[in-house]
Amino acid sequence: MVSGLPKILVLGLPDDQSVPLIAGLRDRYEIEHPENFEAGLRRMQDEDISGIFLWGDHATAAALLESGGILEQLPDGVVLLDSDLNIRWCNRRMQELTERQDSLVGGSFYDAFGSPEILGPDFCPFHSALGSGEPAKSTLRVSEKSYFDVHAKPVFEGDDESLAHLVVIVRDVSDEILQRQKLNAIYQA
Repeated sequence: MVSGLPKILVLGLPDDQSVPLIAGLRDRYEIEHPENFEAGLRRMQDEDISGIFLWGDHATAAALLESGGILEQLPDGVVLLDSDLNIRWCNRRMQELTERQDSLVGGSFYDAFGSPEILGPDFCPFHSALGSGEPAKSTLRVSEKSYFDVHAKPVFEGDDESLAHLVVIVRDVSDEILQRQKLNAIYQA
């Protein structure tokens, strides 16, 4: 049945609390319940999906993300920071980028990289994002040959739009920066 309404995937087992909430969405969205997470991933690839509704307690959602979920499949590090810049959650790629064996959760973002040098353009990307409510970005140098682009976006919650967290994407840009440095050295010679 083609309704012309935007589609929302509902992932998780509906319970007595979620049924009325989902029913309230049916006026504005076409609701789809894939049989499992993998089927949901296939639908997101094959169909025009406007949103995802995760139902269940936080442990269930975190387990969904950590056990082969979408965020675990990204080639970039993904981090959820609280307003004190402590890591609340990160994907496996972030763990790989920091080359740390111990869990990053609960620790400081910058400590995870061992006190990196912030190269700009924003020298306080997290504080800028927290203060302005707008995304901010910067580049970190961890060693002579390791560079990371960091993009921080604030996440708001509730009707009063109070700041809840920062979502941070970390991308290894070492190869690009080292190549640019080589080309600059050749040009200057």
